[in-house]
Amino acid sequence: LVSLASVYIVCGMVAVVSPVIGAPLTAILIVFELTRNYELAVAAMISVVFANLVSYRVFGRSFFDVTLAHQGVDIKLGRDKIVLQNQSIRKYVSESFVSIP
Repeated sequence: LVSLASVYIVCGMVAVVSPVIGAPLTAILIVFELTRNYELAVAAMISVVFANLVSYRVFGRSFFDVTLAHQGVDIKLGRDKIVLQNQSIRKYVSESFVSIP
C-alpha cells in the first residue's frame, strides 16, 4: 500500500534524475529495486517517458551531455576518443628501435 504523496515524490525524483543523467532504464530499475512495488514502477515509467520527451525536445540529449558540451567536451563519439584526444603521442614514440632491412 503506497500513499498518493509518496507516488508523486518518487515519480518527481525519477522524472528529474532520468533526463539529467540520461539513463531512463536505470532510474526505473532503481525505483523497482528499492520499493519492490510494480504499480509504483509503472507510474515511474510514465513519468520517465514524459520527462525524457520534454528533455529531448529542449536539450536534444541528456542535460549532463549538454553541460559537458558547453565545457567543450563532446562525448557523442565515445569516451575512448576523448581519452585519445587528451594523450600526447610524443611520450609513446621511441627513438631507439631496430631497423630490419
